[in-house]
Amino acid sequence: MKRAVTLLVWALTVASPAASAADDVQTLVAVASDRSPLAGLKPADLRLAFLALPVGEGGARPRPVINQSNPLLYEVFLQKVVFLSSQHYQRQMVSHVFQRGGTRPAVVDDERRVVELLREDPQRISFMWAKDAQRYEGLKVVRVLWQGPVR
Repeated sequence: MKRAVTLLVWALTVASPAASAADDVQTLVAVASDRSPLAGLKPADLRLAFLALPVGEGGARPRPVINQSNPLLYEVFLQKVVFLSSQHYQRQMVSHVFQRGGTRPAVVDDERRVVELLREDPQRISFMWAKDAQRYEGLKVVRVLWQGPVR
């Protein structure tokens, strides 16, 4: 009897709409112009770039563009790439500007504008869902940043 109940619960869980939503896997990618030399950046380098900190010795200097066109995308980026909450990330940026004299990354809330900025400057780098990145010519995926279910 116990086994039959377990099987029934499992079957209902698999067939439920919530289960299919949990299977909706998204892929967060770093993107740049297809002319960009930034293809060799490691995940740690990307994190440093988005924290407006120096990356590597010489070579290509990434100029990050924060893509805020989608609140869920931005939240996943903060949690899975930068490992900070929005509030802590903003504090980090302000602190960097005052302590080191740096500049904050550009923040853009329109995906098309993000793409324009990337196409204009091969040193710029941003992030978006992989399915969205495929829609634009002149962009390339620099690195997969994270993949998993999004709710």
